[in-house]
Amino acid sequence: MSESNGSVLPSTPVNRQDQSSVKVMLFAKKCFYSYLSLLVNSKDDLALARILNVPDRGLGREAFTKLKHASQEKKMSIFLMATSFIRTVEHGGKGCAASLFDPLRVHVKELSSFINFIDKLGEIVGEIPDPRVAGGQILSTVKMHLMKGRSNGDPFYQAVEKVVQDLDLKIKNIIDSQHEVLTASTTGVSPTRPKLHSINHGTVYCGRDTIKVLLALLDEEAVSAPTQNKAELLYDDVNLNMVGITSVFTLFRSPAQSKESSPKPLRQRIQKPVDEKIIKVLCRKCYTHTDALK
Repeated sequence: MSESNGSVLPSTPVNRQDQSSVKVMLFAKKCFYSYLSLLVNSKDDLALARILNVPDRGLGREAFTKLKHASQEKKMSIFLMATSFIRTVEHGGKGCAASLFDPLRVHVKELSSFINFIDKLGEIVGEIPDPRVAGGQILSTVKMHLMKGRSNGDPFYQAVEKVVQDLDLKIKNIIDSQHEVLTASTTGVSPTRPKLHSINHGTVYCGRDTIKVLLALLDEEAVSAPTQNKAELLYDDVNLNMVGITSVFTLFRSPAQSKESSPKPLRQRIQKPVDEKIIKVLCRKCYTHTDALK
């Protein structure tokens, strides 16, 4: 329902379709920012949760829960836990024998695919000195990755196309802005290096300028409102089922629930007891009215 000039108008199929498109666009945007965030900050568990299984790698809630528990036990971020496990399996060493009995062993192929893709993005940062070119290459690589197996008529496919155009323009604007500041400066002092503790060490030196641009892009997004409707942040969005995702809240919920009872959206879980209370009140009034007639 929507209000216009004091009157209440029913929601039309067109409005619902527009709302769904906006939500798919928002999700595509979050995917890109999550890949970029994980690229510069290996401790961003929330970013990893959003993209671990996007696109579908077979790393659903079960795999994420195992990773989460392993990272808590080792006291490291989830991404570093996954990276450490894959490196141990790939290169052998003292921990290789123990890894044969690791619960993550059944997900080696899928986790390796994910880690290798993040490594690929890191190589772009480290090998291409021009941040404008590197940024475009990163966006293009993530774009092709997310579009894998989807047709150009897919809502998510179209959303990814639009997000890439928007982010590419933002990156260019940030680079131009940084260049203007650098040119106007007369101090001769080089720009501050990014903090090493928060950035993947493999890319911090070679891709210093690109890292600075990505951090600026992430900072811009961090201070912007994620959605006009704050209530959307509190429940699983059933309209995004077409993308084949699992809610971040669901991923972090522990212990894992059985497959037979998938969690319902928070809005539905709240609405059910409310409806039950209304029914009880109506029944009570009905009984009272009946007794009065007698």
